[in-house]
Amino acid sequence: MARQDVEEADRLARVRSWLFGMMAIVFVAAGLANLPLSDDPARRISWGVLAVLMLANTTGFGRGGILHRHAVRRLLEDETTREHRRTAHVAGFWAAMACAMTLWLLGGRMGLSMPAAMQVIVTAGICVALIAFAAQERLAMRDA
Repeated sequence: MARQDVEEADRLARVRSWLFGMMAIVFVAAGLANLPLSDDPARRISWGVLAVLMLANTTGFGRGGILHRHAVRRLLEDETTREHRRTAHVAGFWAAMACAMTLWLLGGRMGLSMPAAMQVIVTAGICVALIAFAAQERLAMRDA
């Protein structure tokens, strides 16, 4: 493995950790731009496409980017990164469950439609997963 591959993977991992944090902010901003949460199909579809793209990023779809050499991709998707993704998914799952239970406890007092409630729940889960992954990656780089 060449030194330049290691340096490139390190640089890309740092960029990725910042991007995941920024993606969470963009995702929340997109949700806020949809306020009040409506049942407009065009808004729901555009938000759904964004949600799928964010989910694809949390799963590591593409495994390190198709534009990078195989050695760099292997370095970007190491065992530590896979563990960070796993724990980020767990955190996102529990955030979504906590959000769902909160909405259930509030009952109909918030006046949300089912699609709007699902948007709130999915947004909470994805954002927590993105932030958890970014934070773990940043901490790992700081400790290295």
